[in-house]
Amino acid sequence: MIRFNRSISKIAKNCMKLSTTMTPISKFNKPLYLSPHQAIRNYHSSGKMLETPEPNFIQAKDKGLRSHTMAARLEDMKQYQESVTTPFELHERTPEESMVEHTIKLGSDTQLREHFLMAGGEIRVGRLLEEMDVLAGAVAYSHAEGFHPDRKVTIVTASVDRIELLNPIIPYFDIKLEGKVTYTGRSSMEIKILLSQIQSTSRDGPRVLNMVAYFTMVSRAPYENKSTPVHPLSLVTKEDKRLFNEGEENRKIRIQSMKNSLLVHPPNDEERELLHNLFLTHVNDQSSRFSSISSTNLQNIIIMHPDKSNIHGKVFGGHLLRLAYELAHSTVFIHCGSVPHFKSLDENHFLHPVELGSLCNVKAQIVFTKNDFCVVRCEVEVLNVSTGKNKRTNVFHFTFQSHSGFKREVIPVTYQEGITYLEGRRTYLKGKEFALTRRQHRKD
Repeated sequence: MIRFNRSISKIAKNCMKLSTTMTPISKFNKPLYLSPHQAIRNYHSSGKMLETPEPNFIQAKDKGLRSHTMAARLEDMKQYQESVTTPFELHERTPEESMVEHTIKLGSDTQLREHFLMAGGEIRVGRLLEEMDVLAGAVAYSHAEGFHPDRKVTIVTASVDRIELLNPIIPYFDIKLEGKVTYTGRSSMEIKILLSQIQSTSRDGPRVLNMVAYFTMVSRAPYENKSTPVHPLSLVTKEDKRLFNEGEENRKIRIQSMKNSLLVHPPNDEERELLHNLFLTHVNDQSSRFSSISSTNLQNIIIMHPDKSNIHGKVFGGHLLRLAYELAHSTVFIHCGSVPHFKSLDENHFLHPVELGSLCNVKAQIVFTKNDFCVVRCEVEVLNVSTGKNKRTNVFHFTFQSHSGFKREVIPVTYQEGITYLEGRRTYLKGKEFALTRRQHRKD
């Protein structure tokens, strides 16, 4: 394994050297699908997706690639410290000032549609999650004035709240994304993203809300490893105030959720009894209708390439989210033998930045099944090829539904599997509670 890591390290380093000398393909051909760093810059400059990247941003991208060398990083740090003279002036900004809208034209652009379609004609949810993260970054940079010449700031994705699929997404109609800041702390911003469609050939048809997501973005000072203040929100309308109060409540829920984690507290009485009953079931029934959680393991190892970097030369969070989703989808597909349908993504946190050239090891396993639903746990680990150190950067929980059901129920065999089983069960119960609340709202 050590030889493998060393050989991969050499390959990755050589790839990085080669990538800095190659001419970007976008100079020869108009890119069909923009990379994240191009998208955020173009969102900022025009409020919509441009077809070609701005020339000055190609230089920023090249600088991000060169920042892998220690000498270049020290030089960047020196220039940064010399450039910081006076503090950036903060002032109140309304949510509308940084609001961003974008339409993915799946209805009219057949080439673009191919990037969002699976082989069976279903929508690629992982790519939509990636797009939502890009939009959240664009909104955050706009609100924090991250591209102002006097503003020295790095904005990263800190967490994503639970995302539920509210209505099916039809990949033959345009998809509209809307994002705006709904809450700000000292250095954090909550970005609300709406994904919707007019699912008819008429432009005047009713708009269907498909997904709602809340991304928490954090502003940080480059090279100083500390937070940087962002503009406070100016709450003009009643809706602004309602969303701000909702954002404050979401922040409290996130804090409480972390405190109640099974990594902090042991299982409660009900959960301990459940684990014991599962143990007895496994001992007394060795039939093929059960599978251990470990038997569903699937993993994928990918080198992080520059085309998935953010404007600071790190891998952007939406790419990791897409990689995790696609592996989770494949894991369920293998286990149930039919195409699964995405239902939800549980809240999660981005723990560490991922360097370009790192090896990303995405591991997925089904940790809970109930009737035709299952929960997949995806863990993202990153090996820094320069230092040889491993870091866990994310743990995602995806809920899927299979209309053909599951031939075998997964059960935990070890205590560690028992904890992951309970995490999956909590995720499933949240989904049931959300569905019940939604049905009650519809009746009201």
